[in-house]
Formats: sequence, structure tokens, C-alpha cells
Amino acid sequence: MRIWKALDHNTRKFIGWQCGDRSSKTLTDFFDRLNVWRAKRVYSDFYACYADVVGSQRLRQGKQHTFKREQNNALQRHWLGRFRRRTQIVTRSLDMLNKSLALFQRFRVNGKIEEFLSLLKLCHLVNKDP
Repeated sequence: MRIWKALDHNTRKFIGWQCGDRSSKTLTDFFDRLNVWRAKRVYSDFYACYADVVGSQRLRQGKQHTFKREQNNALQRHWLGRFRRRTQIVTRSLDMLNKSLALFQRFRVNGKIEEFLSLLKLCHLVNKDP
């Protein structure tokens, strides 16, 4: 399974993701959802289907453009164990995968981890038995 990710190139904010295979159909579905953002440029590696889906006018390919995404991937592997090597930790639930990415996006990349920790403390206080 592949996770297609979209980040704002300037702010590094996590915009969205799509779980699926490496087909151009999965990328097309993902890109259709992202068209709301009206991206002027799309930065990617050299995977062939990008040119077919995005179009060569907006597409910039190369490692010099994707290092921010690679940094995000490293951060994701650090914070979410399910993304480490398959021999160590594995996820079998697409639902849990999407929920984990949503938490990562909201509180680690686009927000502050302290917000999440304060929510956990609040939940603990509310759910305490008298």
C-alpha cells in the first residue's frame, strides 16, 4: 500500500493524503480531491504517472523539490510506530491508519502536540471514576 501525501511547499502544512496502490487511478482520485487548493505547481519524484495526471505545465520533478516531504515522512515514522519497518510494526486496519494520519496532521504537523496532550489530560479527568 502507498500513501500519497500533499504538503504546502512553503508552509509545510499537511494538506491531505490518499491510501491506495501506486496506480494512476489512485493518484487521479487524490488529485481530484486536492483541486480545491488550486495548486500552481506540484512537486514530485520521477514516478511516471505524475505527468499523466498533473500535466507537465504544473509539474516539477526532482529530489531538490521533495526534501520537505521526505522530512515529513521521517517525522511521521518517528511519531507513529505503525510506519516503521514492516518487520517491527505493522498496521492491518485502513481505518486506524487514516485516524493515525489525521491525528499526526492535526496535532504534530499543522498544530502543536501540547494541544493533543491537554486533550488527553482533559479526557482522563472527565473519565475518572468518583
